[in-house]
Amino acid sequence: MSNEEWAIGQPMPTPSDPCKNVFEESEYEMILGHANRVYGKGTKSDPLVLWMNLPEQIDRDMIWSHNNFARAAAKSVGLTHAWIIKERHSKTAARGEDGEKLYGPAGRVMKEDDMHITVRLGSGIYDCNLSAHIYVDLDAAGNPVEFMKEPSRRHSRSSSSSSSRGPITFWPWRIARTRQTPKTGVSLGAQWESYANTGPYLDTYRPEGSGARRHLSPKCRFARPDTGEEAKELEAMKMRVDGLWAEYKKSVDEMKEAGGEPSREEKGRLLLMAEKIGTLEREIDSFREVQ
Repeated sequence: MSNEEWAIGQPMPTPSDPCKNVFEESEYEMILGHANRVYGKGTKSDPLVLWMNLPEQIDRDMIWSHNNFARAAAKSVGLTHAWIIKERHSKTAARGEDGEKLYGPAGRVMKEDDMHITVRLGSGIYDCNLSAHIYVDLDAAGNPVEFMKEPSRRHSRSSSSSSSRGPITFWPWRIARTRQTPKTGVSLGAQWESYANTGPYLDTYRPEGSGARRHLSPKCRFARPDTGEEAKELEAMKMRVDGLWAEYKKSVDEMKEAGGEPSREEKGRLLLMAEKIGTLEREIDSFREVQ
């Protein structure tokens, strides 16, 4: 990855393999057959999110929130794929004056950074164009909830006091190496795209079998006996969607009244709200399907 930042409006870097070494290659091919770590269809309107690392915890809200930010980041630059390299964290690799990463006796030298999600963004399953840090604020449960505003940054603020680069910092992704692992593509069965946005982490579809026999089954096969609890959960999600829609419409109206071109922060906030709404609406629809 280059240490020179990429800015929206510049030519999109030529894509490279999303894996930086042979270890990532073999892990990636396994991920493409793992229903817990693939979400989305791989289009500009429905970016494909792939979890390159195993999350610290299997929690629906945590997965939802990271997927929403990754999808919003991909849409902000017109790309179709997002790889989550590391969920929210506050460390980054230290670099020397030449831009190269620094190493010590214990390995890479790390330094403090603002809370962020590390992602890669691209135009195909094996085509990565950008690396990025998505700077985020967390809720009480430790899940990403909003983009971090520029004044809140302590370590990653724009070098210019009169401008902001927005809540996402991008770098060109350039890997000059030859892939050693054969490409297999997504291997989740013929109908995997039907379930692409309601994976097992979302408690809607869960994998059965293994290897080539793996397929996805509806949640009703695993439904909890207390249907009253599911009804409460469904009602709570509906209320969250209504609240988000009201907030989204209010923000759009305020931008129209203000006139001019919305800032990068404002555009990002709208993209994120749209992703939150879409995620909840898909889960609500899945509840209805299994009733």
